Amino acid sequence: MNLSLSFPTQRYYRVGVSIFFFLQGLTFSTWASRIPDIKNLLKLTDAGLGAVLFALPVGQLTAMALSGYLVSRFGSKRTLTIAALTYPAGLVLLGAVTTVWQLTVGLFIFGICGNLSNISVNTQGVGVERLYRRSIMASFHGLWSLAGFLGGLISSFMVADHIPPFTHFCIIYVVGFVLMLLARPYILPR
Repeated sequence: MNLSLSFPTQRYYRVGVSIFFFLQGLTFSTWASRIPDIKNLLKLTDAGLGAVLFALPVGQLTAMALSGYLVSRFGSKRTLTIAALTYPAGLVLLGAVTTVWQLTVGLFIFGICGNLSNISVNTQGVGVERLYRRSIMASFHGLWSLAGFLGGLISSFMVADHIPPFTHFCIIYVVGFVLMLLARPYILPR
């Protein structure tokens, strides 16, 4: 990797990767903040919800080796682009569920897409950190957390206005798609 890039180029990469971290945090927090609505929609008990939610980390663990392979084989830019499209799409899928089985499968898929996003965006973050020759990873994760806060805030307005999860998730998907299009040119090429 060329470490002699100019400061503006480094900054572009940092901003681009930051947007992808933000998108990932926004996507996850949007899901997490609407879990009670999905629970009520499907009339799940607390125990039933807990059992179904287990599909999410199972999907994440299932994708662990696959994510690493895809990043190695195709590069983090391509993998992150796919992940930035599929992770919010998984959110839309969760908003469309009408049965517990659909939710279980949807959470499994959402977990796979989330892990793919996580591995590829962190790989990009490590690459940008190398360009800076100092630790900047905390700033990326800080943006993930800020997006989590914003996602919760947006969700509170959506719930207060009785916006169904599916509509809410579609809005977040469109926002994510636009962010991905804007940020993609500004992430590391490999």
